[in-house]
Amino acid sequence: MKKFPDSKRNSRYEELINCMLEITGDSKNIFVLKSADRTSAIGFYKKLYEFYGKTVTVLEAEEVEKNVSSWNGNFLISALNQKDILSFSMDTIKAMIDSRMYNDFRTVFLVHDKRFMRLWFKDDFTGRFLTDEETDFIRKHAIETYVCAESATDSETARAMNDAYLHKEKYILKHHRLGKSEKVYAGVLSSDEEWKALFDSGAVNEMIMQPFLKQKTFPVVWEGKTFDDYICGMMLCVDDRYFDSGMFRASSCPVTNKTDDRKACAVASDCRELYDYGDLL
Repeated sequence: MKKFPDSKRNSRYEELINCMLEITGDSKNIFVLKSADRTSAIGFYKKLYEFYGKTVTVLEAEEVEKNVSSWNGNFLISALNQKDILSFSMDTIKAMIDSRMYNDFRTVFLVHDKRFMRLWFKDDFTGRFLTDEETDFIRKHAIETYVCAESATDSETARAMNDAYLHKEKYILKHHRLGKSEKVYAGVLSSDEEWKALFDSGAVNEMIMQPFLKQKTFPVVWEGKTFDDYICGMMLCVDDRYFDSGMFRASSCPVTNKTDDRKACAVASDCRELYDYGDLL
């Protein structure tokens, strides 16, 4: 900014941080309940809230029930998966609800569960609260999703799975509960043996299946190395508030997070001198 005094700074990130502070209100003690899933967000919670004078305690799933008296009534943030939540007693579940836990059970049991995406293609579900026009719009923009465990009772799913068994390059399998690309198998990245073993062993019964969509790649240079990268944008949201685009994720692998995962951001400027400050896509 000192080098370019006529430039203007506009940061939605500061608005985002202020929003996150507003959520915790006057709470001095924050407890994060987390599962063993890979995540880097917890470190951000601690640094942010501790910087503003709050105490942040992170409890692993196996510590949650032993420390109910510590976190009960304090501000809770959940980073728990379905399996760990279902292992808790009803008394613990009730204490979490009574504490008005942020990122509550609706997130992990509904929208975070990939089986939810199948419901957009079920008339008896969408017909309850969407018009025909709204349903048509969603289905045009959503990816057809199959719940593999339904293949025994749903003929459409059975046909798709039979096709996938023989033509792996057309499909991708994803564990319905896990995130961060864990237990995600794209046919184009799997050997015939690995792919068919998922079906033959019954492992697919914990997965959803979708058509694999071939994406456009972009020739880019990162730290002097040339890549053909897939680019994926992100939206920064807190509840129903939108804070502009976040970083863009870039990877030379069709499934981001599997091999390499780089970050990029957009800068709008006609100043060519800025080009020396980073790699350009």
